[in-house]
Parts: sequence; structure tokens; C-alpha cells
Amino acid sequence: MAAASWGRYFYHMLAAFTVKLFAVLRPSARVSHRSRSMAFALAAILVTASSSRQPRPADRGALLPADDSASVVPGTLWRSLAAPDAATLDWLSKRIPGLDAGTVRTLSMEAFDAMLTDAANRNLSPVDFFTDAGFRGREAYYVPQATLTSVFGRYEVRVLTAVSGHDTDGQPFQMSGLVLGGGRIDALYDRDDFTFVHPDFDNNRYTLAARVSQGILGPGDMTISGITAHVSFLHARIQRITKLSPTLARIKTSLGSRNKPAMPIRRR
Repeated sequence: MAAASWGRYFYHMLAAFTVKLFAVLRPSARVSHRSRSMAFALAAILVTASSSRQPRPADRGALLPADDSASVVPGTLWRSLAAPDAATLDWLSKRIPGLDAGTVRTLSMEAFDAMLTDAANRNLSPVDFFTDAGFRGREAYYVPQATLTSVFGRYEVRVLTAVSGHDTDGQPFQMSGLVLGGGRIDALYDRDDFTFVHPDFDNNRYTLAARVSQGILGPGDMTISGITAHVSFLHARIQRITKLSPTLARIKTSLGSRNKPAMPIRRR
């Protein structure tokens, strides 16, 4: 096949895949014929843009302005909390490279619930919440498994890091703990490299590592490692989420970027 023909073939294959990837990463909703047509047009734009050497705005580290005083984390909270026991701190240190164990405090169920209540009242999205000013400082908060299960069960928090579920073979998985703070978010699971169908994202398949780590770049901007989305025989590593507006965020993957709605946190 001539080089030009190969180029056209690759272009059409990548454009078709990008349309499928858009569907994987969007929240659950019925997709109309018109929406699919628009998605294909956007895919063509994405493929064309990918060939350019000019960086996208998100790649230049553009951040939304934020009022750091409006944190969901009370200023006196960290000092009021107790440190985890020695065994828990040892476990966290082994699971999270670079963790400063002396900065970790155990987040109570009441305090965690109050944070999410505040976020829901202010229509904050998960990317707003997890890049909050209170998690960009030195202090870190450990959320035990029981607190995660109880508190997240009261809220709609549409994130790829599911608290619990079953993999594609029917085996259970559970988030064993969550550490927020120190400029990062680390979700720790009881299993490694498990694949599951996510009910909040069009029932598509994702694979999570034993530790999913999110680095906070600034308000509404975070890197992600440890999550892979599956589309047909292709695999897209989720790399970054950047909020573009109060209702829109950009997801960057190893196979391209797209914009998606930023769904607010809601109390069930």
C-alpha cells in the first residue's frame, strides 16, 4: 500500500477510535445520531490538532483562578485530628512512595461528611473538591475504608476511582484507604490491575492499579496515573484532568484529549 494510502487509512482508523473513546469517557446519557455526527467532526479536529507541534492550553499548565480562602477544609481541622496508629502509618508509607508520615492525620467520618456537604452546597465538581486548597498544602488526611464506604454512599461523586464493586470476572474489589493532601490524592485498593465495568460512565471497562495517584497541579488541574480505559483492542491511559469552566473539563489520555461535562457533587 502506498504511503499516502497508509496515511489515509491510519487517519480514518484513529478518527473512528476517537469517537468511541469519546463515548467511553462521557457520563451516562443516550447519544443521538446528531451527537455522534458532531463527535466524529470533533474527532477529525482532534486528529488534525494532534499532528501539530503547538501545545494545547492544558499542556501549558493554564489554571483557573481560585479563591483559596474558600476551602472545603476548615483551617483548624488538621490540628484537631489524631495521627493513625503506627501499623497504619507503616502500611501507608509502604504503599505511597514519598509520603511524609508525620503529616498524616485520620479524617473522621463527621469531618469528611461535612467537606462533601459543603462541596455539594456549592455545586463543586470532583475535580474542584480533590484539588481544593486544603489538599495542596503540607497537611495530609487519611480516610479509612469504613469512612469511605459510609460517606461516599451518601453522595454522588462521579469519579473513575470507584470505592467498591466487582471486576469483569465477578470478583469483589475495595478501596482500602484514601490519602488527601500534600499536593496529591492516593487511592489504595485491595487488588492490583483489576478490570471492571463502571456504571457511571456508560458501563465501559476500566483497569485500576493497586494505587491510583493524582498529583495536584493547581485548582481544577490534576495529573492521574493508574487508570486505563479500554476501547475495543486499544487501551487509553488517563493522564490529566483540567477544569475549563464551571461545567466543563478536559481529559487528556495517551490517545488524545477531549472535553466532558464537570458533574457536580450531589447528596443522594
